[in-house]
Order: sequence, then structure tokens, then C-alpha cells
Amino acid sequence: MSNILTKTVKKGKLLSIIAAIVLAAAVVVGVVFGAMGMGVFNKDELLKDTKTVTVSVSQFVFESEEHLEVLENACGEALEGVNVVYELKGEMSGATCELVYVFASDADLTAAKAALEAKAAALTAQGGALEGFDVTIGSNSEAAVGVLAQGYIWRGIVAGVVLVVLVFAYVAIRHGLYMGIVSAVSTALGTLLTAALAILTRIPVTASVTYVLAAGALLTAVTTVMSLNKIRANAAKAEEGQTAEEVVGTSYATKEILTFTALAGVSLVIFGAVATEGVRWFAILALIALLVAAAVGLIYVPALYLPFKEKLDAKPVEGAYVGAEKTSAKVKKVFEKKQPVKEEVKAAPVVEEATEEEAVEEIAEEAAEEVTEEEAAEETAEEAVEEAPVEEEAAPEAVEEAPAEETEEKED
Repeated sequence: MSNILTKTVKKGKLLSIIAAIVLAAAVVVGVVFGAMGMGVFNKDELLKDTKTVTVSVSQFVFESEEHLEVLENACGEALEGVNVVYELKGEMSGATCELVYVFASDADLTAAKAALEAKAAALTAQGGALEGFDVTIGSNSEAAVGVLAQGYIWRGIVAGVVLVVLVFAYVAIRHGLYMGIVSAVSTALGTLLTAALAILTRIPVTASVTYVLAAGALLTAVTTVMSLNKIRANAAKAEEGQTAEEVVGTSYATKEILTFTALAGVSLVIFGAVATEGVRWFAILALIALLVAAAVGLIYVPALYLPFKEKLDAKPVEGAYVGAEKTSAKVKKVFEKKQPVKEEVKAAPVVEEATEEEAVEEIAEEAAEEVTEEEAAEETAEEAVEEAPVEEEAAPEAVEEAPAEETEEKED
């Protein structure tokens, strides 16, 4: 089940288109039937113009199952061939009770009424099953002047709008703005789809259809909140690196929504089974509203929330490092024009390495040349030292000759 639902998480646009088609078809059908005088909704026979045939008899006949069965069988034979919309049994004031047979407004009851009168005379005649009782046959025409009280529909619309706003406010405050938007859209869609299906299926409705639409909005709000709670819980414990599609695609509240739908559905089925015909149609419409709410909450809500989740994940975390801004193409071009030299240097890194090696070799050669010059200087110094003693020996002779000359001068 979850694998099938996971495939629908990216089908938000398709699901929206399908919902729009259903709503548009309902509008077309409602306009067509409204123009034909049948009304936007298919009104129940209780709300239509009708003709009735009334069989009045003593209360004692009603209290006797045997006598009542005889009377009903005789009336059924007399009305054979005429379409009876529905039948009513009721006690009137006093000791008189009635069997009321309701027919469509265009039914011809002349022959049916005559047949009933003949059957009643036979039953009350001497020796008849109802001898001693009076059976009276009457007919009437009833026109449905008004279905709803003045302002009833508008009050229902206002109530629906208020419910949508309240759901939006509650979810937005508790779970955030995006989930509030999804809840409001889903609640409104559930109500509209319930009304659309009621129009398209032409299920007979009474004034209680307003309560069905209100129930549809409330049920959709419940399933929507269930789905959003599951998404929020899974998003809080999601692992790092999980995409929005993976988080939402594994957050279907299948168990919660299906359990709620099953319990509510069983209640409506039991309620409709033991109710009258008018209430039974209400139960059927309420069951449709429940199924619509389950479909919206289980399938449409995750698909609708996925784009919002992706947008939320794309926002940077408050206080986290964002990184340098990307330079535009125009700025890059200007930057390249102003610094062409750096491009040349970057383009020839090998030449720089070669030049450095040559410089090292030149320094080594200069060092070798300096070493050679030092050795030559040392050799010159040694030669000078070797020649120096000869000059020292000549010097004493000079010194020795000097005093002799001075002595000779003194003698003179």
C-alpha cells in the first residue's frame, strides 16, 4: 500500500488537475439540470411537488396485524401499474389512521383512485374482511414552495469559510505557515468535492445536505491534520542528506486515516440501515464525504506539501555558514581584463621552475669562481712571504754601515 502511495507523492499537479476536472464537470451538470428545472442537486421526493392518495380507516384496523395486512394487499392490487414513489403510515388525531401513497406530480390517478374505492367497498361490505369499518379514499396535490429557510445556504457558506480559516490558523500556529496553507486548501477541496460528487451522482438530497457538506469539511480537516502530523514527526528525525521527496514519501498516515475511516464508515452504515428513507440518503452522502476526506488526507495532502517542503529545505539554516557569493559573468570578464599578467603566469608554471633552476646553477658557478680567486690570493700571499726574508737580511747590513759613517763624522 505504501509503495503505491509513494508513487503519487510527485503527482501533485496531476491530482490538482483531476480535482479541477471533477469540479468543472459538477458545475456543468448543475447548470444543465438547473436550467431544466430539476435543480443543481437532485432533490428528494419529499422536496418535490407530488400527488397523494389517502386511505383513512379506524385505529382498530391498524392495531390488528391481520386486518392491516388485508388492507395493504387490497390497496397494492388497486395501485398496480402506477409508480408509487413512497408510502407513509400515520396516526391522525382521534381514532383515525391513514395510509398515504405518494406519486409524482405528473401521475394520472383517476383509474387508481377508482380501483381503491372499489376495493374499499368490497372490504367493508357484508361478509368482507373489514365489515363494520369505514374506509375512506381521498386524493390531494402538494407543492413544495420552499426547500430551505431564507439565508440558510448563505449561513452554511459562511460557516464553511470560518471553519477553513480556523483550521488554517490552528495548523499555521502549531506547524508553520506552509502546513497551514496546505490544511486550508485541503479542507476547502474536501467540501467542494463532496458537493461535486453529490451533484454528479444525482443522489436525492434534502435540506440536510448542508450538514453533509459541513461534515465533509470537518472530516477532511481531521485527516489532513493526521497526515501533516506524520510528515512533521518524520521530518524531525530525518537523517542528514535525505531529500524532501524521501521524507514526505515515507510519511503517509495510512494506519491512522484508514482506521478512522473504517470506524466512521461502519457507524454510518449502521445508522443508514435502521433509519428512514430520507435519513438513509443523508447517511449515503455522509459516507461519500468520509471517503473524499480519506482520499484527500491520505493522497493529496503529501503531494501538495512536497513543493513547500522542498522550498523550506532550500532555505539556509539560521547561523550556518552560507559561503561566498557566486561572481557574475560580467564581473569575471572585467576582472580578467584588468589582470592579464596573472593569466600568463598561470599559463606557464613550468617556465618559472626552469628559471629557478638556472638561477641556482648560476649561484653555484659564482661560488666556485670565488673559491678559485681565494686560492689564487693565498698563493700570492705565500710567495710574498718567501721573498720577505731576503729584504730582512739586507736591512741589517744597512744598519751596520750606518753607525760607521756616523763615527767617522764625529772623528772629523
